[in-house]
Parts: sequence; C-alpha cells; structure tokens
Amino acid sequence: MSPDYPANKNDHASEGQTDAAPRVRFPLAAVTEVARRRMPAPEFDADEEGGAEEIEIDKMYRRKLAGLRHLPRLDRPHARRAAREWRLAALKALHEKRAAERHARRLLRRLQSPAPC
Repeated sequence: MSPDYPANKNDHASEGQTDAAPRVRFPLAAVTEVARRRMPAPEFDADEEGGAEEIEIDKMYRRKLAGLRHLPRLDRPHARRAAREWRLAALKALHEKRAAERHARRLLRRLQSPAPC
C-alpha cells in the first residue's frame, strides 16, 4: 500500500492532510503546456480597414508555434525564430499595403475635389 493513498479517511486525517486529492508531481514542461492551453487566446476585432487579414496571420502564426512540438528539441528555437520573423514580415507587408491603399484613396479624393479658386 502506498502512503500517498491511505486505506480510509481516518488514516488520511491523522496525517494532518485535508480531504483534497493527492498531489501528483508533473514535469515543469507538462505544467507549462497545460497552462498555455488554458490561457485564453487574445481576441481580435476586425476594424473598418479589414482586420480579418491580421487575424488570419495570427492564426497561422499560432499554428506554426503549435507545430513546434513535433520538431526535435534542438531545432525548436530556430523554427520559433523563423515563425516570429515570418509573422513580423507578414504584418509589416500588410501594414504597408494598407498605407498604400489609404494614400491612393487620399490622392483620388484630392483629384476628384474641385480646385480652389
């Protein structure tokens, strides 16, 4: 019989422990993985400029991070860095695309407005 699992409640109470479930020790990595799964994903709202692309980039980035666990331990930091760089490059390209579209709209409005006398 294991001392972690007493035969009855009297033995359990005599040890000065509560009626809570016995503690099980997990490796730190397993605890961290469970904590990450329970952490809610950040919520993104699609703004008037179409935030759906940003949401899609973040979803792809999270999928890439989730796939890291299938890689050998020594390859993970490099893959994590590559995924982070990919995300930053994709977000930068998206922001530049939006800036160019805003600039084009401003120029079009300026050309269509009547010239001041």
